Amino acid sequence: MDLFSSMAISATGMGAEQRRMEASAQNLSITHVAARPGDPLPVQRYVSVSARGSIPGEDPTFQSLMSSNDGLRGVNTEEMAKAPPVRLQHDPNHPFADASGMVAYPDINFLEEMVNMMGAQRAFDANVTAYMEARNMLQKALEIGRG
Repeated sequence: MDLFSSMAISATGMGAEQRRMEASAQNLSITHVAARPGDPLPVQRYVSVSARGSIPGEDPTFQSLMSSNDGLRGVNTEEMAKAPPVRLQHDPNHPFADASGMVAYPDINFLEEMVNMMGAQRAFDANVTAYMEARNMLQKALEIGRG
């Protein structure tokens, strides 16, 4: 694998981690958004990340990608949304309370979303480091050529 390919793979990884961060941030932003009785709750977003092989549509294993000469091409991301489970909270004074005084909120786990954000941040940083190291190696190769 040449250095330009490794930089491109790191770039796809950075994009995927950015999407994961954005999805977690949006999920955190809707944790206290109530819904009127009968209305749907805001959707919960999540991002699926998978390895991208040399053949479009291929779903290769890690081992097969690393053992082939033409294997890994980065990552694919797929953004999905689903209706979150409902968390009912008793608040009869809330304008969206139903007849029994219950208000519907999305049941999004705050700690799980924060851990997802921390993991995405660490993976983003690792991709930045790999990208910068490949860039530094290219610069050193150019310096050798000058000498």
